[in-house]
Amino acid sequence: MAKKLSILTLLFSYFSCLGQPYIEPFLLGLRSSISPSLNIYDSRAFAYLHGNMEIYIQPTNSVLSDIYYYLGELNSEVGSFAFNHALFVGGAYHFVLNNNDLFLALQSGISYTKVNPIVFGLSSSQSGINPLFSTTIGYNLYFHKFFHFFAHVKLIFGEHNFNIPIKFWDIRLSAGLGFNLNIKSPKNKPDKT
Repeated sequence: MAKKLSILTLLFSYFSCLGQPYIEPFLLGLRSSISPSLNIYDSRAFAYLHGNMEIYIQPTNSVLSDIYYYLGELNSEVGSFAFNHALFVGGAYHFVLNNNDLFLALQSGISYTKVNPIVFGLSSSQSGINPLFSTTIGYNLYFHKFFHFFAHVKLIFGEHNFNIPIKFWDIRLSAGLGFNLNIKSPKNKPDKT
């Protein structure tokens, strides 16, 4: 069964790339997913609502932003954070073949966090903004004028700096169906002849 599914996926990928190229300047990609996360420093697992927006400057360069809304800790009934939201902005370099898009991205960001005081034996805790850095490797398959599949893996580095220091060394996964739209109207596109 797994072999048949792999063959179908490869055939779908191959035939979807034979059509019109969708990756071009001013292509806007919008993505959303539930993103599981693992802190590689202390093995805590979290869940986030993840949103991503990307605009291609050239087929090989884009500007992208990510937002993560903290949903809770997965491997504990009492989470170590009251909240842990994050925002990232950066650039990506794309290795494009037809409508297959493998990319590497670097982003800087901030997190808005507050620890759960009960977990750490504190009488109270304060919220704060912390700097973050991330790198992402991802794959997008553009198969339609308005839709694409995506799978992204993000590695995040940072530290919660209020009340008690906690390292953010997270791996976050996102995958699903994305929406794309070329925001440059056809009448403004340069003639390729």
